[in-house]
Amino acid sequence: MQLITEPTVVLVGTTSIDQYEIRAALEKLGFTWDDLAQVSGDDAEWLVEMAGRTCYQSWRRQNDPSMGGRTHADHIANLIDSGHLSCLEHCSMTFLLAGLSRSLTHELVRHRIGVAYCLAGDTEVWSGSRVHGRWNGHKKSWTLAQLYGWSQDSRRKGRVKLCMVRCFDGERFVPAHIRAVSQSGIKPIYHVILADGKTIRCTGAHRFLTSGGTAKQFRPLQDLTVGSLLATNGQLIYRDREWLQTKYHSEGFSQEEIAAEAGVSHHTIRTWIRKYGLQKPMGSWTRGSKPWNKGLSYHGKPHSMESRQLQSEQKLGEKNPAWCGDSVGRAGAYIRAHKMISTAGKRCAVCDADRGIHRHHRDRNLLNNDLENIDFLCARCHRARHQSEDGHPNAMTVKWVPIVSIEPAGEEMTYDLEVDHPDSNFVANGIVTHNSQLSQRYVDSSDVNFVVPPDVQGMADDNPSLYAAWVSHCEASVELYKRLEQHIDLECSLALSPRDRHKKARQAARSVLPNATETRMLFTANVRQLRHMIASRASAAADLEIRNLFIQIFEVFKDKYPLLAHGMSTVQLPDGTRGVVS
Repeated sequence: MQLITEPTVVLVGTTSIDQYEIRAALEKLGFTWDDLAQVSGDDAEWLVEMAGRTCYQSWRRQNDPSMGGRTHADHIANLIDSGHLSCLEHCSMTFLLAGLSRSLTHELVRHRIGVAYCLAGDTEVWSGSRVHGRWNGHKKSWTLAQLYGWSQDSRRKGRVKLCMVRCFDGERFVPAHIRAVSQSGIKPIYHVILADGKTIRCTGAHRFLTSGGTAKQFRPLQDLTVGSLLATNGQLIYRDREWLQTKYHSEGFSQEEIAAEAGVSHHTIRTWIRKYGLQKPMGSWTRGSKPWNKGLSYHGKPHSMESRQLQSEQKLGEKNPAWCGDSVGRAGAYIRAHKMISTAGKRCAVCDADRGIHRHHRDRNLLNNDLENIDFLCARCHRARHQSEDGHPNAMTVKWVPIVSIEPAGEEMTYDLEVDHPDSNFVANGIVTHNSQLSQRYVDSSDVNFVVPPDVQGMADDNPSLYAAWVSHCEASVELYKRLEQHIDLECSLALSPRDRHKKARQAARSVLPNATETRMLFTANVRQLRHMIASRASAAADLEIRNLFIQIFEVFKDKYPLLAHGMSTVQLPDGTRGVVS
């Protein structure tokens, strides 16, 4: 095991041009580029100038309104200073990065080119909180630009992680916390309008939950067309005709069982079944059966009060021929608890109210009527207890709405969220959208290295015992990884191939490895995106570990393409560390 204190950055690929093909193409179009013969080895910088000249349709310097000077460097500087940054997107750089911790790559992948699915800054994220047990809806919402501003403010960034947003778990909406907010750079965006009036502005790569027949999947906007169905927020789940028909007819649930799942009364379910015309044929639930008392009658003398009392005592509980034991239904269990446990003289265990007392079964087993399992609660506290344990009863699901328009809307700064939920989506402008978080995959990590965070490095001298404990923790995690991998590999079915057994074992064992585990990756970005990432990730506000990485990337970038790094430089920060300003 090795301890790594500095990342490694190697430039392994850049953009190149073929000047002979360029000259031939220009001559074919009737243009002549005066300075083409001066093209040096810095192909990317000349490609930027070529993009600018193509945009302005000017191939002679004296006729070029974008020049701002007389030289190749002047042209590029003027493009950058004037904000004409789309010309930089034609050039890319690929770096081999090593000596990175998993916590660093976790942050990095959310900003990599081609990974973030971005929304405009004015996009509203709807609250997943509830007021008096009901969804707060659009009455409480935040824009992505607002959330990003909070995340960069040391006094308010803690508030972001307290915000709850709506997330769709495949059947209904659930609340989820915001894990992080990212700024993804200036990109071309599109204006999308739905049939119900909902709108959203996003990049072509941003993904939405779509429906095609019975299949539901997240697809990028660039793969969608007018008429595509998008999932929107939303409607109460029992108002979804397809869901109600599936539960009532296909799966054979009773109206009472459907009502319990939807969190409403069976009268509500009956009303919506009638509204959608989903009633079953009259008598279909009793067809083929004969009532037990058909044709029978009872004749006898009236009993005295004493005999009635005696008969009642003789048939209490298990003595009753109608006793169902543990197979009693929900309604019968309520009646049994009512007879066995009196609420007379009881007070609410929460608010001390003495009226309208309910019996709440702590283990949720209605047949367990031991007094130790019963809490006496008033109606209000009983309802609050169930909401805290089960969530709000009014479950809400998506509503499918077609797209009516997709139009380009220029370029602007874009943003995205990372949501703390395995389904990785959130409601934006009332539409279910996917976030940018990607999962991490481990290969065999039995011989792994660890990256020492900058703040931990200083402990080697200041607090050696604590530093030694950190190293011991890393070593122990590797040993546990090896034991788990070996055990799971041996326990796997022999029907699996050796490759699949190893994969299954490593996927399970990786959970014990810390964020300091070293990894390597290839990182590609176009120059425009690279400038943006350096400006944000090498700034004073960035984490020190990722800042050190991007300072190295900037130094390689500036050394290779000094003209494209125009306006950016390293500075000494007040805390003694370095950063990049632009």
